[in-house]
Amino acid sequence: MIDSEIYLLDEPTTGMDVAIKNFLFEEILAMKDRGKTVLFTTQQLEEVERICSHVAILHNGKIISSGLIDDVKDELSGMITMYIKLQDEEEKDAIMIKNIVLDELKNEKIEMKNNRELLEFTINDKTANLIRLMGKISCHCKIAECGIRKANLEEIIMSLSQGED
Repeated sequence: MIDSEIYLLDEPTTGMDVAIKNFLFEEILAMKDRGKTVLFTTQQLEEVERICSHVAILHNGKIISSGLIDDVKDELSGMITMYIKLQDEEEKDAIMIKNIVLDELKNEKIEMKNNRELLEFTINDKTANLIRLMGKISCHCKIAECGIRKANLEEIIMSLSQGED
């Protein structure tokens, strides 16, 4: 490969098998370590989160946000997803948790997903809400596992696209 200060890669992983894709990612990271700039376009957002430090988000043909990945995610989302795995997969416990969440966060925009094994709900990033909520839930149900995560780029892009057509 020619030694350059900047490399432009347009959808470089399209059609690649996993081994070749991983080799390419190692090469891109090595270029970055040598102080090179790599402009990488892709629709595979998990690749962006894996190898890029900065991102620009295009929406309707315009850059709506750019910068460090975590900063862009915070700017565009500000939402977190909390998941709860119950010790006993009782449907009544899942219903009770849903009711607690809806009651405690009645002024919040809430997106909930659940099956008998795992409940997920997405809310605005307010730590006090989560602490209070976990206290109430743990008084009523046996929790095997719980955690929180910020939205990933794919979830953010999907939320930007909802309602368009």
